[in-house]
Amino acid sequence: MNFTINKSIGVTTEIDGQGVQRACETKQAEGMSVTTQSEELSSRRQTALNKILSDHYADCEAPCQTACPAGVDIQSYLYHISQNDHQKAVEVIKRTLPMPLSIGRVYPAFCEAECRRGLVDEPIAIRQLKRHAADIDLKAQEAHVPEKKPAKGKSIAVVGSGPGGLTCGYYLSNEGYNVTVYEAMPETGGWLRYGIPEYRLPKSILDKEVELMCRNGMEIYTNKKLGEDFTLSDLSRDFDAVCLAVGASKTVEMHYTGSDLDGCYLGVDYLKDYVTEHKLVTGKKVAVIGGGNTAIDCARTAVRDGADTTLIYRRTRDEMPAEDYEIAEVEHEGVKFHFLTNPSENIADANGRVCQVKLEKMALGEPDASGRRSPKAMGEFFIEEFDTVIAAVSQKADLSFLNNETIELPLTRWNTSDAHPETMHSGVENIFSIGDFRRGPATAIEAVADGRRAAQAIDRFFSGSMEKIPAKEFNSQKETKLKLVAPEQFAAIPKVMRAVMPELSSEQRALNFGEVELGFDNEAAITEAARCLECGCQANKDCKLRDYATEYKAAETDLENEAKQKFCVDDSSEFIVFDANRCISCGQCVQACNEKAVHGVLSFMTNADGTPAQRPECRPGFDGVNMGDSKCVQCGACVQACPTGALVDKRDKAQGRIELLTPVETICTYCGIGCRLTMFVDKAKNKIRYVQGSEKSPVNQGMLCVKGRFGFDFINSQERLQTPLIRKEGQLVPATWDEAISLIAEKFTAIKNEKGGDSLAGFSSAKTTNEDNFVFQKFVRCEFETNNVDHCARLCHASTVTGLEASLGSGAMTNDIPSIKHSDLIFIIGSDTSSAHPIIGLHIKQAVRHHGARLIVADPKKVDIVAHAELYVAQRPGTDVMLLNGIIQQIIKNNWHDQAYIDERVEGFDALKTEVMQEAYSLEKVELVTGVKASDVLEMARLIGTAERTAIYYSMGITQHTTGHDNVRSIANLQMLCGNIGIEGAGINPLRGQSNVQGACDMGALPWDFPGYQKVEVPENHQKFAKAWNKPNLPAKKGLTLTEIIDAACHEQVKGLYVMGENPVLSDPNQAHVIEGLEKLDFLVVQDIFLTETAEYADVVLPSCSFAEKDGHFTNTER
Repeated sequence: MNFTINKSIGVTTEIDGQGVQRACETKQAEGMSVTTQSEELSSRRQTALNKILSDHYADCEAPCQTACPAGVDIQSYLYHISQNDHQKAVEVIKRTLPMPLSIGRVYPAFCEAECRRGLVDEPIAIRQLKRHAADIDLKAQEAHVPEKKPAKGKSIAVVGSGPGGLTCGYYLSNEGYNVTVYEAMPETGGWLRYGIPEYRLPKSILDKEVELMCRNGMEIYTNKKLGEDFTLSDLSRDFDAVCLAVGASKTVEMHYTGSDLDGCYLGVDYLKDYVTEHKLVTGKKVAVIGGGNTAIDCARTAVRDGADTTLIYRRTRDEMPAEDYEIAEVEHEGVKFHFLTNPSENIADANGRVCQVKLEKMALGEPDASGRRSPKAMGEFFIEEFDTVIAAVSQKADLSFLNNETIELPLTRWNTSDAHPETMHSGVENIFSIGDFRRGPATAIEAVADGRRAAQAIDRFFSGSMEKIPAKEFNSQKETKLKLVAPEQFAAIPKVMRAVMPELSSEQRALNFGEVELGFDNEAAITEAARCLECGCQANKDCKLRDYATEYKAAETDLENEAKQKFCVDDSSEFIVFDANRCISCGQCVQACNEKAVHGVLSFMTNADGTPAQRPECRPGFDGVNMGDSKCVQCGACVQACPTGALVDKRDKAQGRIELLTPVETICTYCGIGCRLTMFVDKAKNKIRYVQGSEKSPVNQGMLCVKGRFGFDFINSQERLQTPLIRKEGQLVPATWDEAISLIAEKFTAIKNEKGGDSLAGFSSAKTTNEDNFVFQKFVRCEFETNNVDHCARLCHASTVTGLEASLGSGAMTNDIPSIKHSDLIFIIGSDTSSAHPIIGLHIKQAVRHHGARLIVADPKKVDIVAHAELYVAQRPGTDVMLLNGIIQQIIKNNWHDQAYIDERVEGFDALKTEVMQEAYSLEKVELVTGVKASDVLEMARLIGTAERTAIYYSMGITQHTTGHDNVRSIANLQMLCGNIGIEGAGINPLRGQSNVQGACDMGALPWDFPGYQKVEVPENHQKFAKAWNKPNLPAKKGLTLTEIIDAACHEQVKGLYVMGENPVLSDPNQAHVIEGLEKLDFLVVQDIFLTETAEYADVVLPSCSFAEKDGHFTNTER
């Protein structure tokens, strides 16, 4: 397949005398001087990246995370909640936000305002889900506390125990610093305690959260006021660093006539007094002035105090800075509103207390520089009776601590600290400023963000690298704001409305400060979290495009965003998601699919005239259909090749991962090919996250089939056996290992003593390791004292062993897998190779495509690999010997056989010739019996006979026959006739069904052979193993085969059976016969990873380890 190169992609270099050249197009020359980094190259790479990114409609990070001031990885923790793993969710949250219990109850959800789910139905309940996960973590036996690093030997003072100060102290104490927090008030929490009412944040919850934050050594001292109990100079001298988190605890006053009357309070003072001294009396009719969250909290507090409350705001509801849900709540609780209204005068009664307020009507003017429409007085007034007026319009920092201070902190014109926005450094000595003291009045989540940033900067401060601010990663965004995102791309997503958190009713809230929000039940939380659209890229921490964009300073402002194409995400297939928006048309997936895996499913689309479509504008596709409707086999080669997250594993939520995964090399166990793979394991969860093919393996060269890449869920299945089971009163019930092993020993010993060792038998397994098989056959022979041991290869490949052993002396495959590419001709018979052994299939297809091999396929069914064949014939089932012998006859007739090879290496040629040269194998008779045209038989003979080297591949289509042995002998005869044994790229290649058929046989899990195919009836072999195993009375006669053991059980000759990793009830063709035999046993033990159909008949069931949970070896099909 030919396709053009995306010229935007590739590495450019400077070469002396040639200027800037593409590295991949430049030939090496002696004395060549190559420059790989320069300003010119950086500029060109930046330009190239900007071009690519201009058509890259994707989000590196989820927009909710971008909107969050603390940068919380929301998408990740929502995923963990959806998986019912709340502690992992909290672990994710606390990487950037250490107070989810509190913040999850009170913060304004900036994230929800940018949630793309809102374009489908409603934004996800992100804030409430954070609180849900934290509540569950709090109730856990061990709530999440990060591991504390070794002591650093430095001390830090933090002034203020609000969310910013606590956060700074939390992260510094985790890093191993000694942290002391000083709080002016009697209790910790700052505004969270004294400004947030109990009905929003119960103080018992806040106390528990602070206690959790202090577990790594942070110490807090209350009633310690800066400027009175100590000075800033004292702290700067006595501590290695100081962080000022003093907040904005003073209210900005409203200066109008009567604003200082009795009954007129400031919002911050009112809320603080309500939870401390209760000096401020709430009247019967309260006016609250302001539109922010503090005004809302004052109004809701007054309502709970029994007051008729009205909120007065000089703009409209749409301009209110309070959160929408807070406004809805205050309405729900009966608070009235006067919009476009402002107080102009408070009027006193005879006692000097406010009794009326004169209010002026307002109108909105033109928008100012910030975009807000300024209110204008209309000159119209009205008077309303109020006996309490609470002004809650803004707040400011209390700077009294600077009055007698020798240190001069730089301040802004708003009287906030003029600290660096990235390092939080105040500009003076070792002092840092955060939160409202730096920003002015802001939110708790913004204070948290400052606290973490300050902790990081203080850590760098001690190493002298404070100014080395980590480079900000490039963050591709579909759009900067939700309102700019085209909703059409979400049209196919089913609507699922947002879960509503249960709340106290209006009646329950009256005169009651109980928490209003009652929390989700777990099922509702899981369902709600699963609504996440997972906007952030799964590859955002492993993306070369993002790395290069960061390195070469690609900027969103330089991108031609109008050129971006928009595609619907294709999640129609089982295991892979294709998001063409993230694709850069590099072609690596097309290369993997077409050239490496040779599936030919992915391709770049072509124009109507057949010419290649323009790249990079063109994206790879599946011949105009969705992946799920295409011929894609889900092998995942494209996923492993994709550098940008356009093609990803549907189940591996990599963006939810916070831990380093441990790569574990192992072998795939789905067939006998022996593909090497790497499992990436989350050791903390003891769980495989994803699998990749090993590029180092000559067997699979990084490729895997769908089972090898995605079929590992069974390892962590909840249905795995966890404990032994013993049958009691007809039921299998859990037991201890000691109880199970004692019972097994007792029962097998009793049967052996009463009826002899040959009344016992064992089924070993071709799915477990060489070591397991060796020990098992030794156990049967030494402890049962019988050779009645076999495994399921008896049902599928016994004919291979007997046929090849009779012909060649060994039942093993004669050639290795890498030599396939050296084949001149490949003959597949009785094997649906692409389906049953896909990696062998791709090697064969590569040999045909890239190395000039020719392919013949003979199978009653037109299997997939026929599409790559030069010749396909469909013989009638059961006529393989006739077809093969007919081919042999034509090869001999036309003198295409290798007589020199025969003379030197082969015996019995004359007997073969006498047999096959009979009229019974003539072309006409072969056609009559097999249904294959005579001309095709002759052509097969010509191709095989004249080829330099022919490789034959077969599987169960040859062996699982009554004539299986004869089928294999005919294959062996054909290959010896043409001299194809013992040369590279040729040979006889049986494809094993299970992962360790070869190893199980090699290890002696056979009734006639000791390990290494040493016959049990040969005295020398018997003596050797009896001595090695210290077992003088080792059995010396052949044992029963697997099928014979079942027969013997039916005849009550075998009374005890140990089955390890086999399931004869399912695998034997005569299920009723097997069940009859099992039911007649006196005692049956089954060892497996699941309660199999066979295990359901057992007296004792033992759990087993899967391949991923133990060490050992497999011997693959090519031994």
